Amino acid sequence: RTISPYAAPKGGARPLLDGTPGPASSVAKAPTLAGAAVTVPARLGTVKAGPRAPGPVVPKPIGSPVDAASTLFAPEAEKADLVKKLGKLKETNKQANGKWWSFCKVHGEGKLDANAHDVPFLLTFFESFDLNEIPDEPGCPFVVARAPSPKSSRLPAGTPLAVG
Repeated sequence: RTISPYAAPKGGARPLLDGTPGPASSVAKAPTLAGAAVTVPARLGTVKAGPRAPGPVVPKPIGSPVDAASTLFAPEAEKADLVKKLGKLKETNKQANGKWWSFCKVHGEGKLDANAHDVPFLLTFFESFDLNEIPDEPGCPFVVARAPSPKSSRLPAGTPLAVG
C-alpha cells in the first residue's frame, strides 16, 4: 500500500514523508525499512526514492585542476609565499633585517628562521613593518649605531663662552 504524503486522511493530519503519521492522525504507520525504496506519488506519475546504487569511481589524473584547487589555499602554500616575501623584503630593504631581528627577539622567542613561525606571526610582522611600528631593539646587529655629529656638540649661536 502506498501512502500519499500530499493527501490528508480522515483524521485531518497527513503523514510525514518518512511514512510516520502526523499529529492527531488515525493513519497507521507505513512499514518502511532503512535503505528500502519508497514510492512517492508525483504530479506526472510515480517516482521511486531511496538509496542509489554506487556508480563507477573514475580516478582523476594527477595534477588535474581539482587537485590543484584543494592545495591552492592550503596553509603550507600561504606560509611558503610569506617566507619568500620576507626573503625578498630583506634583500631589497636595508631596514627589514633589523626590524625582523627586533620583532623576532620580542615576539618570536629570538627565532630568526621564518619557517619556525606560523602564518599569523608572519602576517603580523608584515603589517607592523608596513605601518613602521617595530622599534629597533638594543643589541640588534643590523642597526648601525650613529655617532653624534660634531654639529650637535657645538653651542648654539650667540651663547657667551665661559672663559676661566
